[in-house]
Parts: sequence; C-alpha cells; structure tokens
Amino acid sequence: MNCHTLLLPDEGLGFTGSASEVLQSNGWGQLMRMTAQALQTQADGTIAWFCPLATGGGDAATPMVGLILTPLCDTTSLMDLGEIGLTLAGTQPLPEMAFPALVVHDEQVHRVWLDDEDGPICLYLHQDHPAAEVENLAVQSSEELAEVEDSRLPAITLEFEAPDLQPSRTLGGDLPGDLGPDAQHIERLKIAFVWQFVYMVIQADGVIVEREAEFLQQLFPTDLLAGLDLVDDKGEFKEPAFTLAKTEALKVLPSALQMADRVQILRTLQRAAWADGVVLPEETRVFRMARQLLDVPREALD
Repeated sequence: MNCHTLLLPDEGLGFTGSASEVLQSNGWGQLMRMTAQALQTQADGTIAWFCPLATGGGDAATPMVGLILTPLCDTTSLMDLGEIGLTLAGTQPLPEMAFPALVVHDEQVHRVWLDDEDGPICLYLHQDHPAAEVENLAVQSSEELAEVEDSRLPAITLEFEAPDLQPSRTLGGDLPGDLGPDAQHIERLKIAFVWQFVYMVIQADGVIVEREAEFLQQLFPTDLLAGLDLVDDKGEFKEPAFTLAKTEALKVLPSALQMADRVQILRTLQRAAWADGVVLPEETRVFRMARQLLDVPREALD
C-alpha cells in the first residue's frame, strides 16, 4: 500500500457515548460498520478518529467513547450514530490519544492503517467489562483485524505531520497588528478572560498534565500575548495590567460581544475540558460559571 501523508488536524465534529453502551452492547465491529455507512456521503478527506474518554474521576469515572470527524462536516447524514449510543457533542479538540480509523478516499470509505517503524498498524478500541477503562489496541495484519471486525473495507496507509507554524492569531482569527485600537482592546479583554477560565478548567482537578499545558501554550503563544501587551520581555504577565484586564472583561464582554463570539469563547473552554480526555464535575462548574458571566443561554450551545 502506498502511504499518504496528511496534515494533523487540531479539531473536528465530536460525538461521545458511554463505552459500555457503544462497545459492550454493540461491539467495535458494529461501531465501524455504522460509522463507515455515515461517512459514505462525506467528502474525500473526511476522517473518523476514535479515542477513549472518561467523565468524572477516581472510582466515579465513567468510561466513554469519543468519535471526532475532521474536517468539520454536515451532520445530516450522521444522526444514525445515535443507534449505537453516540450523541453529537459539537466542535471538539483532537485528543492526544485519538487515532484515525476510517477515511473517505476516492469517494470510498477505507480502513486506516498507520505507517509505523515496525510496519503498518491498525488501531481499535477495546473494553474488557463495563467498569474498565477503554484502551487503544493495535494489530499488524489483516488476519488479526478480521478477528476484531468484519467491515471488509479497502485499506489505506496514512501518516500525519504537524502543520508549519504560522504567525499567532487572536481567537477571532486576526493578527493583533491588523486590529484597530478599539478592536485590539476588546481582543485583549477576550484573551485575558479566556486565559483565566481555561486555566481554571485545566487545573480544576489540581493537576495540569502535559497535554493540558500544551493546549494552553498553543492557544496563547507568547508572541500573541506580547502583541496585545499582556506579557513582558520575559513572557511573564504584566501586573497589575493583566488582572485589570480580567476585571474589565467581566464588565465589558457580555454587552460588547455578539452572541456568536461569546459562544466561541465557551467552545474554547469545552476544548480545554476535553484536552486530557476526561471531563470532571469541577470543570463543568467552571464552564457553567463562564457561561453565566457571559450571559449565554444554555440553548445557544445546542
């Protein structure tokens, strides 16, 4: 098989479901068949990524299955995924443990094999019993794969590379230097607000893991913060300027931003919550606080 090299995406259209319902009740093979069927109407290049997730923590953790489709696509033909316990979760980041299982290539759904130094591998999700964690497992031959699933899809080998670094842009997609004084001030307040709440989300469990730290750095690179005059030459926040910006943001943003912009902020917080693959009650409480402060009704996020 020829190997195709693609750029690694950072987010897509997410679906989540209880692992016991998705994997124990339906099985991995049925999950693949239903997802392949849903992808048949999608454009070339659409990829189905799967990953283990969890809600809650410790003994109260609930194993979950995550499905993310990249790039963002039409949901009309995807509602059948509800039959196997997956529900639409909106725009989601691509967790570190996500792997590509299916891709649309030449108008046909293919089973993805990943290029590996020991030869192509094919990944799948496994759960021993309803209370157990979901694991990523691998096979190295089509015979082994047939023992796990019987989708009989054509195979394709992929590898992924990180996109080249581009100049840092604001949450709205602008370069800081391109904004006028008023727009730059509002963007400065947005960055201060979002940084504070993203930080509150990722440290809600008392521990910031590597994946969460990377997410924070990717979202708020030092040159972006410097361009908005929030950090000094050492990359440290200017005080009391940063604290004052956060305080002003609470007063100004609910009325200064359109609803779409406020929803975008909350979507960013959702991405932060899923950065480590686990959403905790503490993170949910922080998200609810931000939603109320921004005056965003719950139905606006549906």
